[in-house]
Amino acid sequence: SARKRFAAINIDISDGKQGKVLAFTLTGAWIIKKIDIRGVWFGKSLFAAQYLQQPGEIFDQHNHDQSLAAIIKYLHSQGYFQATLRDVITRDTTNKAITVTLKIKANRRFFVRTANVQLADSAALEAKLYARVVELAQLLQEKIYTKETAVDVIKAIKAALHAAGYMSPHIKLSKTLDSG
Repeated sequence: SARKRFAAINIDISDGKQGKVLAFTLTGAWIIKKIDIRGVWFGKSLFAAQYLQQPGEIFDQHNHDQSLAAIIKYLHSQGYFQATLRDVITRDTTNKAITVTLKIKANRRFFVRTANVQLADSAALEAKLYARVVELAQLLQEKIYTKETAVDVIKAIKAALHAAGYMSPHIKLSKTLDSG
């Protein structure tokens, strides 16, 4: 449709010798032709799902930038904290088409070496409950970090505390990345 293909349609009306003269100015929009994801062998659809625009749509720089941030956030949630993402936008001026190339370098995936429990008031928990909380937290140890796993463990800890009468515990997950 014209609405999808043009960024602007301007109509100028002026007086002519035999009546009104209409002058149309059509400004073509840049249309996404293709989204090319490189650097990953598997799961390209998971990364494509993070990209907010689809082929055939008008390219929007703001949505593009938001998409890049979403892909990095997704990589972090999967334990790739040192991932890099480079984008290349190639413009085909003849067809007003854009190819978006996303070059993903996941780098190494992080493992949880240790899971520590710190309590604001350790005296408030009985020893058996404290041991259960530590046991649950240690389910993260020696495993690949994913946000889903961390959320599941936090839910289990909250359930254990709730069952013991702690109705609204505040749990904070903090990550420390080794440099080596």
